[in-house]
Amino acid sequence: AATVLKILAGPDGRDFGCLQGTPADPLVNLDAGARGMRLVWTDGFGFAGAYAGPLSQQIIATVRATAMQIQTAGADIETTNAVWDDTGWLGLAALSTDPVINRVSLLPPENVPRAQEARQRIWRKFHEVLQDKDFILSPTAQFIAPMRDDWIESWKDPQYMATYTVYTAAANLLGWPAITVPAGFVNGLPVGLQIMGKPESEPRMLQLAQAFLQLQSA
Repeated sequence: AATVLKILAGPDGRDFGCLQGTPADPLVNLDAGARGMRLVWTDGFGFAGAYAGPLSQQIIATVRATAMQIQTAGADIETTNAVWDDTGWLGLAALSTDPVINRVSLLPPENVPRAQEARQRIWRKFHEVLQDKDFILSPTAQFIAPMRDDWIESWKDPQYMATYTVYTAAANLLGWPAITVPAGFVNGLPVGLQIMGKPESEPRMLQLAQAFLQLQSA
């Protein structure tokens, strides 16, 4: 991932929307470890429990245990009980799928100001929690992989997208970087640890992800 990022990242004269600065090389400090990093753990951003399934608490506990191991590598981690706005309604407001023709419609005009203000509150909350911290850690999802037929059946419920993306939606909504690393198994299936940080934190984020992988392979 770090090698791909090094190749892809950076400005290009043909790209009107790219960042103009030259990014740091993500390979330089990839194996520098996690010592001195300041991290925050959240079980569910204060609202994910509303979307929980039968195995969610077991998954959260498994991922939390993996996250706390980073302290042995010299990082500092504390738990936050901060509450963010529920991202679920934003996803449902922005995209509504017609089950007959699978057509996606755009956000209704009357919901645009509400969505913008919610995004602002979410943005402010992350800046508040990460004011003196490097990254926030959480599960990547609070479900294990379903069987194919169960997955297809789940999509009949318009709430399902909001249900399985409650941990990852904020990074997409804000355009902030995030990465997931393996964090153990529940019922024989893998679960993941999400690392999310501020814009342009990718090299240090990859360094932290590498430190987690090295701990698990030790």
